[in-house]
Amino acid sequence: MVGVPALGEFLANHRVRDAAEALRDTLLQARAQAVTRRRDVDFPLPAPVRGPIDDASEDSSEVAIVVTYPLGRAAANVIRFNAKGGTDLAGPVTLDVSAPGAGACSTPNAPGPIDCLRVRVSPSGQVAVCDPSPGAKNAPGCP
Repeated sequence: MVGVPALGEFLANHRVRDAAEALRDTLLQARAQAVTRRRDVDFPLPAPVRGPIDDASEDSSEVAIVVTYPLGRAAANVIRFNAKGGTDLAGPVTLDVSAPGAGACSTPNAPGPIDCLRVRVSPSGQVAVCDPSPGAKNAPGCP
């Protein structure tokens, strides 16, 4: 069956995109709540470790999120949005979304089957999904 591996990659890429967009939407909802309520709203972050979200074995259906904090900031467990929509961050926080059980992330030097995505939260409160590999084909490239 020639189509089965391609279908598996398609589904894994779809799960990565769904997870990244759900994360972005939830972050934007927390930001909107802070502005609407005119008070701080905390968004809890996953632990900054690589691995499936539900700690199950590496399965092709699992999605992993890796958190990277700004240089000089201790790993915090929340992003705090303030009443003006900004954050308490000194620099951007990135949340890389991948599917480790389905294959390696695609890069220009080593094409892989999975188009991993990054959710980036800036100190001003902007939230965006981007593709961390240069020459991205399915999402805007990351700054």
